[in-house]
Amino acid sequence: MLIQRKILLGLMAALLLMTSLSGCLLAPQPTPTPTPAPPTLPDGTVSCPVAPTTANGVVISARPLNVRTGAGLTFPILGQLQPCTQPLLTGNRSADGLWVEVLSDNGAIGWVLSQYLSTADQPAPGVG
Repeated sequence: MLIQRKILLGLMAALLLMTSLSGCLLAPQPTPTPTPAPPTLPDGTVSCPVAPTTANGVVISARPLNVRTGAGLTFPILGQLQPCTQPLLTGNRSADGLWVEVLSDNGAIGWVLSQYLSTADQPAPGVG
């Protein structure tokens, strides 16, 4: 009788432990709400909710924008800027106006294609 009681108490303790653990393990976890991507326009750009300033441009490329070591496609890629980010402008442009020098997210100075960067002097349609 004593052995049966110990077994029964042991089973009850195990059941209680499993119940409390399953509550911890199976408790619903909050799911993060993803930030919706800005809508892509027919020309491959996006309409961002922010406007460029005199100090910062706005990346309007629908895909990550390559930051290069020089003003041209043959220069190595330093990194990328995500759509709607606001890189700091250095004020320099290439002689042909196709490239703009920026300070990238990782602190490096590089060049991006101006057609994918809205600036205060050349805002993109739909920015702001």
